[in-house]
Amino acid sequence: MRRILICIMTLILIGCGKVTEPQKPIHDDVGEGITNPPVIEKPIDPVVPEEPKDKSLFSPYKDEAIDTLSSMTLEDKIGQMFLVRCPLPE
Repeated sequence: MRRILICIMTLILIGCGKVTEPQKPIHDDVGEGITNPPVIEKPIDPVVPEEPKDKSLFSPYKDEAIDTLSSMTLEDKIGQMFLVRCPLPE
């Protein structure tokens, strides 16, 4: 039973292959058969989507934040990540 199932599935997969038609020859006035020249596909330029406009609350400060981050050292950036606010004793 298992062999029959494997044979049927193999035949189904083989039958799903793409069939291409051979190119027909072009006949000129003399009657000689000339084969079609190979088709050279022109590459398509990729479409670059436009960057969406930033509508967030902090969009006016984005450039300033990028400038500040670029001027910070690695120690400054790590210090900002571990910055802890300690409440004052009452």
